[in-house]
Amino acid sequence: MNSTKAHLHKKSRSVKDQFIDVVYDANIEVFVTQYKKRKLSHCHWPDEVVGDNYFNDLFEGKMRPLQGELNIPIDTYTPNDYYIATFEAYTNYKNPKHQIPIKQIIGNEIFFRAVKSFILENKDEVPAFSAALRLDQKIKAKSKLFYLPKNVLLLSLLLRLKTYNPKVFNKLLDNNVNENEIIYLADQTMNSCPKLLEWSIAWAEIFFNHAVS
Repeated sequence: MNSTKAHLHKKSRSVKDQFIDVVYDANIEVFVTQYKKRKLSHCHWPDEVVGDNYFNDLFEGKMRPLQGELNIPIDTYTPNDYYIATFEAYTNYKNPKHQIPIKQIIGNEIFFRAVKSFILENKDEVPAFSAALRLDQKIKAKSKLFYLPKNVLLLSLLLRLKTYNPKVFNKLLDNNVNENEIIYLADQTMNSCPKLLEWSIAWAEIFFNHAVS
């Protein structure tokens, strides 16, 4: 396979790897070859970027905290940035100031159920939806509390949908999803778990730019 010099990384990577790596206004160089009747698959499995039960295990004391700042652009090869983002959310949940907003994000089941249903119904029309659903499936949630990362990912998908596909976004609004609710939840998320929102938006951006399945 051809290779290209990766921007900002100072190392050579395959075209397949380079294809997925663009967020935060960085340039990307891509060569694409189309093969008829052959499925294209991602070079890394979704569970490689979220690990296994990390958010759940933090609350049960089974995992060590991973603190720090997110990479710019985010690390799309390991779960480290996801661990950092969810640890911040875990820490903020322990703070009474942030606990109520986080509970509101988790507890808005009717809203997120409607969003998930819409995404499932329209995944063939919007390739980014299919990509996001594969990542969503790998974020495990033993109980209602642990749906926070899943809900923030769905919310981020809506925020980028409005930019990339206004027609489908308006179709969403016609399906009893209130735009004011999206704005309110985005504000709550930005204030209570900003790193998780940043991580999720970065992935949503990748999906809308590069999803082909």
